[in-house]
Parts: sequence; C-alpha cells; structure tokens
Amino acid sequence: CDGEPLDRALEIDSASLIRARNTALIEASDILSGAEPTEAWQAALQLAAAIARFRTRVWPRCRLDPTVCMGPVDQALHRAFRTGRHIPATPRRLYDLLKK
Repeated sequence: CDGEPLDRALEIDSASLIRARNTALIEASDILSGAEPTEAWQAALQLAAAIARFRTRVWPRCRLDPTVCMGPVDQALHRAFRTGRHIPATPRRLYDLLKK
C-alpha cells in the first residue's frame, strides 16, 4: 500500500514509538522473570533469547495470520515489533534498557 509511513499518517512521533517499544520489551522481561527478582544481566539474556525466538518463529506467522494465538510474552514482543522501531536484540543493548 502506498502512502505515508504509519507513524506520520497517525501523527505519532518517533520518540513515542521508541517509548512504546521499550515499555513492551520491559513488560516481556517482567513476564519472563515471573515473581522472582532477576538480576538485570540475567533478564537481558532471557529477553534476548525470547526476541530471537519471536523474530524467527512467531513474527513471520503473525504477519501472515494476525489472529495467531500468543502467550503473554509473545503479546508484549508483538507490541514492540509493531512499533516499527529497531528491536535491540543483543544482551548488552537489552541490559542497558533494563537497568534504567
């Protein structure tokens, strides 16, 4: 479909999309950690693995079938991916995000 990028068409600024992406990634990390307090580095490792799995297995299916049933972690990652912003995927970049 031709036209403006989605963020411009909806008048959403880049900073808002990045905040939404970060919020969704932090939510996914919190869900992965569960009730146990998790050190930021360990949480970053878990989140990096979840992102890699989502990117290769779930995201392609979501793009073909928007009604794909997802668990809570995948739902949060889906929101992050839908922002259209770059998804940090290395443990180091995720650690920087989570330790804030």
